[in-house]
Amino acid sequence: MKKLTATTLVILVAALASGCGKTPSADSASRPENTAAQLPATLMVASVDGEPISLLQAKQAAKAGEPVLLTGHIGGRPKPFVQGRSMFTLVDSSLPACTDGCATAWDLCCESPADITAAAATIQVVDDAGRPLAVSLEGPGLLAPGQRVAVAGTVHQRDDATFVVNAERIAILD
Repeated sequence: MKKLTATTLVILVAALASGCGKTPSADSASRPENTAAQLPATLMVASVDGEPISLLQAKQAAKAGEPVLLTGHIGGRPKPFVQGRSMFTLVDSSLPACTDGCATAWDLCCESPADITAAAATIQVVDDAGRPLAVSLEGPGLLAPGQRVAVAGTVHQRDDATFVVNAERIAILD
């Protein structure tokens, strides 16, 4: 009986110790539940107040830290949403959807990469510390590739290569 108890104790201690000090795997950390409940209740709206400008106009005029209200469509690449994060690529609506030879109409494969970059922005929804939320904006009741949207937010970063907007409200226009 003592031998059985000692063996059981060793196995129990080994099993408990094997889980100590471990952090969740990168795979499990990158798979947050994709629900609208994890997003700010005020994010998805039926319409935005004010007159939105095109993304190209916003890129020319807006400065970091300024509020902006812009329109465009979700796209610019086959997967415009960042997996497991509240981020997506928005492109100016002057770049039409490609229907000839592209895997998806919204990836804009008929446009040059330089033209797509010049007409694109990163839209993100951030937490109080300024980090993108760990939930996708893509899905039922949320957003989809190819949709035309209006985004109200603040320009987070603007330079020659980058235009990032912290979204506060997003309205689907079509």
